[in-house]
Amino acid sequence: MHPQTLFFQILPILGITQGSFIKPPSSPEEFTLLDFDSLPTSHGLAPLPGPYNHLTFSTAFNVFFPESPSLADRISPHDLNCATSPPNALLGSRTAKDDIASFTINTTSTSTSPSHLRPYFTLHKSNIKPLDAPPPGTEMHVRGTSVDGKVLEWSVTFPAGYSLPLEVRMEEFSGEKWERLGKVEMWAEFGYDALDWEFCVDDLEVEFTSGDGLDEGDGVDGGSEVDWKKGLR
Repeated sequence: MHPQTLFFQILPILGITQGSFIKPPSSPEEFTLLDFDSLPTSHGLAPLPGPYNHLTFSTAFNVFFPESPSLADRISPHDLNCATSPPNALLGSRTAKDDIASFTINTTSTSTSPSHLRPYFTLHKSNIKPLDAPPPGTEMHVRGTSVDGKVLEWSVTFPAGYSLPLEVRMEEFSGEKWERLGKVEMWAEFGYDALDWEFCVDDLEVEFTSGDGLDEGDGVDGGSEVDWKKGLR
């Protein structure tokens, strides 16, 4: 018997599978489903803590509980499905200063995590929809900026009236893998003047990569926060 064959026959006895043994231990993938359900809300609405699961959310995002009695006059019964995994979801819109809702990698959080996470993430999917009954031609946009400066963009036009949440599988829908991201922006708009429209998000599936040290081109220096506003709208 070949020594290598004997070696792989012994592995299961030791409780080690070939896959777990061969896969480099310095770069395992860590998938995280962000459902925001553990976050408390006051009267159905609250800002997000920072960081939240190694991401920092801008003030244009708030966590909200669609079925809260406090929001009965603001949230339509047709929008209770914003929380695709109840009870909570995110509510997004531009701020008074016209800032777009966004979330960025928190490099301080990743660098101090037990897994020594890399300072970037992959966005796999999310559930999105505009609130209320938007006018015809209302669009939702998603834009990702990688730590290498690459910009990815995807958008969808929703029909007029109330809609169901759309599960957006980023790679399948856009034709590109949304990886090595430092920032993701989301917004909804309508009309020739691209007026702001509120939207909701839930069940963000992101992937982090762990490993000691930095890959070449990771785009950060010493774990400091990246200036994602530079050169962006």
